[in-house]
Amino acid sequence: MDGIHGSNFDERGINGDTSRLQTKSGNHEWCRILEGQLTPVLRSHGHLETSEDYEGEKEIRKMRGLLSFVTEGYDETATVPQEGDQGDHTDEPIKRLQRMKRVDKPRSIIYSIQHGTRLRIKPLDGDWVIVELKPGDLLVFGGDVCHHGMGYTNKNYRVHAYLYPPGYTSTSALNQC
Repeated sequence: MDGIHGSNFDERGINGDTSRLQTKSGNHEWCRILEGQLTPVLRSHGHLETSEDYEGEKEIRKMRGLLSFVTEGYDETATVPQEGDQGDHTDEPIKRLQRMKRVDKPRSIIYSIQHGTRLRIKPLDGDWVIVELKPGDLLVFGGDVCHHGMGYTNKNYRVHAYLYPPGYTSTSALNQC
């Protein structure tokens, strides 16, 4: 927590949204420590596996601390999107991932470091669900899963990263879903 709080956050915001910031770099000591702790957990649950199309397992990349500021008037009990929520998006292009084997598809992770971390997701062919995380919870979801960050009534710090197969290059853009 101290490492993340002490990190430099990009004041330009995430995709121009200054109510949500991310750390400027993923080269902090806390990133290396957390990666070392998360890798065996992810491996033991099969999240790093790839097919014979790749030489090696998926890797954690682009780890960043995220910070959301308070959204005035936000109602955390509401079940529908409201002012302060991000737009619906996927972290990877759906069409690109449709051409990949399921085991090889990139994934996104959210690691909660404080109470109240929330994400609204829409599993493929499913209904929207709000996932609320406690400190230490790790949410892993496909790069083609539609989701959006939510507003907060208190500052919220969390960690976001991607799991990519060897040699995969991301478009680094939000993709509409």
